[in-house]
Amino acid sequence: MCKTIQVRSLAEIHEAVTLVLEETQQVCGTLQEEESFQIKLILNELLANSLAHSHPAYARVLFRMRDNMLECCVLDPGDGFPGAQQAVRQPCPGVFSECGRGIFLVKTFADWIRYNRRGNVVLFGYQL
Repeated sequence: MCKTIQVRSLAEIHEAVTLVLEETQQVCGTLQEEESFQIKLILNELLANSLAHSHPAYARVLFRMRDNMLECCVLDPGDGFPGAQQAVRQPCPGVFSECGRGIFLVKTFADWIRYNRRGNVVLFGYQL
C-alpha cells in the first residue's frame, strides 16, 4: 500500500523522513545504520530541493515497500527542473560547483532514479 506525506517547511522534512523510516522498518525490520543514513540523505536532498524551487512551497512524498525495495516519489507543484533527465546521466559535478551535487548523491545511493519530463516529480528505488 502506498502512503503519502505532505511537507510544507524545512522543519517538516525531518518528520517526513522519520515517518518513512519507521514505516519501512515495520515492513523490513531494523535498518542498518548505513541504510538509514542513505535513505535520510536521499529524502532530505529531494525534499529540500522541492521546497526551495516550488511555488507554493510544498512537496509530497509517496512511498511503499515492494519486494524489499523502498520506492519513493517526491513531487511538487513547481515549474520543475528542465534539465533533470540529463542531470541524472551526468558525472559528478566539480567539487566547488554550486549545483548538481545533490543529484549526484541521490544517484550514488539510490538503486535507480527517474524524473518526469517537466522535472517536478522524481522517483527512486532503494533496495533493502
